[in-house]
Amino acid sequence: MSYEFYTDYGEGLQLISEHLPFLRCVKFTPVSASIERQTAVVANRPGLKQTSKKVRFKERKIKARFYIKAKSTDQFNRYRAALTRELVREEPYYISCSFSPGIRYLVTCDDEIEIEKDDGKNYKEVDVEFTAALGLGETVFNTEKPLNLSGEYFYLGMNLPSQDDLKYRFSSNTFKVYNASDVTIDPIDFDYSVTMYLTGKDVKIRNDATKEALTIRGSVSKKQKIVITRQYVMIDGKMADTSGRFPSLRPGFNPFEIEGASSIDIRFVLRFYYK
Repeated sequence: MSYEFYTDYGEGLQLISEHLPFLRCVKFTPVSASIERQTAVVANRPGLKQTSKKVRFKERKIKARFYIKAKSTDQFNRYRAALTRELVREEPYYISCSFSPGIRYLVTCDDEIEIEKDDGKNYKEVDVEFTAALGLGETVFNTEKPLNLSGEYFYLGMNLPSQDDLKYRFSSNTFKVYNASDVTIDPIDFDYSVTMYLTGKDVKIRNDATKEALTIRGSVSKKQKIVITRQYVMIDGKMADTSGRFPSLRPGFNPFEIEGASSIDIRFVLRFYYK
């Protein structure tokens, strides 16, 4: 059995067989996610105490096995060198596999690849180990694409509900944002941004699931473009006066409420992340 294996060096996912037609992926095994917690020992108390609710997903390994087949020893040696050039790179890149369609991993391939030719054989199974820096897989596409299982962007196993009308753009004071991830995501650490056009004063955006809220101080009009990306809140390209933080999204539906705005146009753009 073989799988389709993809790489993305900044120009979108492409089949590795388009670069290396002699290569087949026969195994793709992401190691399970692992967590690092902040803990402390408290005198006269049993065990360890967790000191922060926020945890860190540690980098993890992805093990892949490729099958190389050549017609001669010289050709095998060329194929071996080509495989190393393809996968061992200075910059991190994305990989994906038909084993888990629609999911990609940001990786490096820094460890040695042993491709020792067996005597009298011009074929070989080669094990390659990648390091997934984020420790999580992420969707290839974001919520700009239709979220349904009948298209080519999202698949079974991505925690999508049966309904096909998930929305990420809203014009009312209350709405629900669905996070299909296994984990809580925020605009600081994940690909999660928001664009808003609001009319009001001291507008407050709150997620009732996480109890987090952001207040934009002063007056804003619907002609002004408000962008939230990473830890920054920008109004027409300038830093906004704010308090609090823009809410993170727990897995599942997140009920939002906007206070102090008479006109609302808010759009969420995010990817989903999986253990």
